[in-house]
Amino acid sequence: ISYYTIRASTSLGSQMVCNSIKAVCNSLKVLKIKASQEVPVIRFRPRSSVHFDKRTYSIKDNALSLYTLSGRIRVPMALAPFHKEYLHKGKPKEAQLVYKNKSWFFNLVLDLSDVPLRKTLGKILGIDRGKTF
Repeated sequence: ISYYTIRASTSLGSQMVCNSIKAVCNSLKVLKIKASQEVPVIRFRPRSSVHFDKRTYSIKDNALSLYTLSGRIRVPMALAPFHKEYLHKGKPKEAQLVYKNKSWFFNLVLDLSDVPLRKTLGKILGIDRGKTF
């Protein structure tokens, strides 16, 4: 129901509507509201982080293309050599556009292939079995 209402009343694209619904749901989940409680109005700051998935951004020719309410914008990327290497090796996934210290950052998740295991140099000191006591 929310999807069609938002699509009809805003200029948001289909995928950004889905992303915005998810953002509101995640915000409500954090509040841990009981069934007997009234649901509060969720307000987002003007410079709140924005979730992007592979359908709402693209990276090409050292530039980032982002979906916005005013259409796509293209932003040149200033990357360190090791960032370029990671970007070349990995497959871009989801991302967050974050405003921090008067600057915008595009925090990107990359799917990287497994790192080959190193040969052991001697005796094994211990292993982590992932158990907590």
